[in-house]
Amino acid sequence: MPNSCSDVGEAGLQGNITILPSDNVFDVFCRVFATCNREQCTLITLMCWSIWRRRNIWVWEKINQYVFGIKAAALNMLTEWRKAHDQQLNSGNNTGTPLAIRKWEKPQVSWVKINIDDALFEDIDCIGLGSVVRGSNGQFIMARSSRQDVLIPPREAEAMCLKESLVWLKDKGLQKCVFETDSQVLARACKGGRGRSLFHTIVKDCVDLIQRKICE
Repeated sequence: MPNSCSDVGEAGLQGNITILPSDNVFDVFCRVFATCNREQCTLITLMCWSIWRRRNIWVWEKINQYVFGIKAAALNMLTEWRKAHDQQLNSGNNTGTPLAIRKWEKPQVSWVKINIDDALFEDIDCIGLGSVVRGSNGQFIMARSSRQDVLIPPREAEAMCLKESLVWLKDKGLQKCVFETDSQVLARACKGGRGRSLFHTIVKDCVDLIQRKICE
């Protein structure tokens, strides 16, 4: 989240937001979500994520990215999400049966649940990996994100995200962990898939980490 109105300006949001001299970020976004339409609110929210991601890369990797890429990254994510959403709606659901709504479920008492996800950025040839840890009451515990300067297919990216998360949680000393991914291919592979591809090599590393120490 940007921490000053100048951050909002440098991201190219001026055309969508009216900023007064006395405004702080909270004032600006209260006005945004009260006056903008859904499309504008969606884009602005994604641009906030893109600003946060740029700051995070600077804090952890000391890489200062150009501000002009902020809006491009947000638009790219929105485009990729819409493509995936349209594919899901059009993939064999012709029976008239509504698509099931997925709902996040809490882990068992004394356990934590880790949701993992990845994002591909074809315009800058890199992937983003993210993990969010929540407790048995649904409370936020911690989160992590990283950038890999390599462009690989989605299933390999999701597997790499799982592997990085396993190493991270091992370093944190967490043992009662359950992972949740939206990749059925990855989930099935972890339960017994075999192969010699890059994907299966990463999955084998994940399974070895799971068996060696921490998770279910």
